[in-house]
Amino acid sequence: MPALFQAEIRPARVFRNIVEALKEVVAELHLECTDTDIIVQAMDSSHVSLVSLRLAAEGFLAYRCEKSMTLGVNVANLVKILKCAGNDDTIQLSAEDGGDVLKIKLSDPNESRVSDFAMKLMEIEGLQLGIPQQEYKASVEMPSSEFTRVIRDITSLGDTAHISVAKSGVNFAVNGDIGSVNLHMKATSNDAPLVPTATKKEEQEEKKVKPEPGTERNVNIKQEDGAKPGEKRKKIDDDDEFDAKKPKKAEKVQVPKGVKVVCEDTVSLQFALRYLAMFTKAGACGETVRLRMAKDVPLQVEFDIEGSKRDGEDTPSLGVIRYYLAPKVGDDDAAAGGAAADDNE
Repeated sequence: MPALFQAEIRPARVFRNIVEALKEVVAELHLECTDTDIIVQAMDSSHVSLVSLRLAAEGFLAYRCEKSMTLGVNVANLVKILKCAGNDDTIQLSAEDGGDVLKIKLSDPNESRVSDFAMKLMEIEGLQLGIPQQEYKASVEMPSSEFTRVIRDITSLGDTAHISVAKSGVNFAVNGDIGSVNLHMKATSNDAPLVPTATKKEEQEEKKVKPEPGTERNVNIKQEDGAKPGEKRKKIDDDDEFDAKKPKKAEKVQVPKGVKVVCEDTVSLQFALRYLAMFTKAGACGETVRLRMAKDVPLQVEFDIEGSKRDGEDTPSLGVIRYYLAPKVGDDDAAAGGAAADDNE
């Protein structure tokens, strides 16, 4: 009997928001499913930005993966199916090793309405990507709604955002044809983390891909060596009916209401605003966003993803979605950096 992959998540809007956020950057992707997590890593067609997604097994209502497998998915087709689900519906995903379809079951809370879909999987060519650990010199943490609002407000004035981070706060500046804007957000505390937690895949030895010429730097990527994930999670037994298992109650986490900054060195870089606008789509996945920057290093934009829910209780966080954007070079807009770069005491 073929090995089986199954995953269950509720509410459906959580998974739908994740897929909608991925659609903004990539059209096709690999779902790398193991017994501990689901990993997605893909670059946009221009090789300027990269998206990395990790969904932890313990964040699902139920999860089972008898053998590691890769599922090639057309993102637009998956979005079409997920639009058929209500916000509070349950989604069940299942696939067989060597199979050519991803089965998707949508059901309302009372299971009075159940829809079964079978979406054809794709053979997707390309490198398996990974993100090397970087040393970041500045980190900003803020509500994702504030980040979305800032990017929306400044996008109307130009194509390039100049982001500067100092101990005093973070500055977003744009100097366009119709005018300029300089938006400063004062730091309310200074205890945001600088370095993200590395996954097993991110710790593997990196292999850099030769960058393509252009005015923007490529993101360094590596080829995976197929190493198995770390500590295993208890799987659903073969004899068990695949149903939601009651998760342990998650610890209460206080959502930050202000802007947290940690700054070892003042960092000031320029980025294409159209990519930043794409990244804000992931703001629907969680309430917090973290920006990490260093000179000549791709910007990291990280969103937490809320976990599944059962009987009013939250599971642990489902995971994180991270975007990486190469800084622009060659434009002389340093003067737009503004107030944030003046205070590094």
